[in-house]
Amino acid sequence: MNGLVFLMGGSSVRYGKNKLFERLGDRFVWELSFDTFLATELIDVICVVVDEGLRASLSEKFERAGYTSRVIFAAPGRERMFSVLNGLEALAMMQVENVFIHDAARPLVSSKLIKRIWRYLAEYQAVVPGLKVRGTIKRVCDDGFIEATIDRSSLVEVQTPQAFRFAPLHSGYREAVETGRMFTDDAAVWEEFCDGPVFVCEGESVNIKLTYPEDIRLVYAFYDQ
Repeated sequence: MNGLVFLMGGSSVRYGKNKLFERLGDRFVWELSFDTFLATELIDVICVVVDEGLRASLSEKFERAGYTSRVIFAAPGRERMFSVLNGLEALAMMQVENVFIHDAARPLVSSKLIKRIWRYLAEYQAVVPGLKVRGTIKRVCDDGFIEATIDRSSLVEVQTPQAFRFAPLHSGYREAVETGRMFTDDAAVWEEFCDGPVFVCEGESVNIKLTYPEDIRLVYAFYDQ
């Protein structure tokens, strides 16, 4: 069984308002990637990690669309890693073997990318999409001066969705939380607490994450194509 932890619990502080409820055509931002995952027919159960106050309206949509039997809810935590763990805990009783984790703030993920990750997950235990770093990267000191130029040939910027074997990731997240350290990336938890390497497959340049208000312009531009 394949599960999805769908993260909708962010505070959107840098955006200034709840970015997931921006409109793109006739749908909200969060709906785009949610519907894309369902369209792949790879996902058996989805845990939507979202504030309780938003669940009633979401439940109505899921019921109208016939998704109710495939969706469960979990509460967000104060940091992303706690939200992910809450989602994994909710899925733990459902015999999930593989799990995708996706930030709803990346609305333009394609079914092609999801299926690419899934194909590699048949061979590897952990798969993340990434893009080679294009610009020149500098390490800067606290005083604002350049300390070094970083060789970018082996650097990638990772995205979501990321996909893993469920049991080791779940265990790894429990360990990560117990350490008190902060992890902002699922692959980083796997690297630290799970056995086996993380495979990086090709990501997508249009798989933009909404962080700042100006990001919505890029999303609109790609969405209209």
